[in-house]
Amino acid sequence: MAAQRWAGVIRRHDGKLLPVLGIDHRDNAIYLHVEGAAVDFWATPAELYRRGYRLAAAKPAVWDLWYRVMCKGVVGRNGDRAGRMK
Repeated sequence: MAAQRWAGVIRRHDGKLLPVLGIDHRDNAIYLHVEGAAVDFWATPAELYRRGYRLAAAKPAVWDLWYRVMCKGVVGRNGDRAGRMK
């Protein structure tokens, strides 16, 4: 079995782990290349997150993209986190 370079690993809602093989910039968006035994597709981190995929491990570039999606809407305009006690 040949070793493959990967950029990250995501976990599907059913627990299956899928490798993220690369990143591509197109149509003013950043897409991740996800590949498994029966799947091979490109999707944005936001699309993956909405579909229930979660990041299990990643290289810094992918982690940064995923972190922006997870924190979008959680941090308000003034920097306060939603639900923070004052």
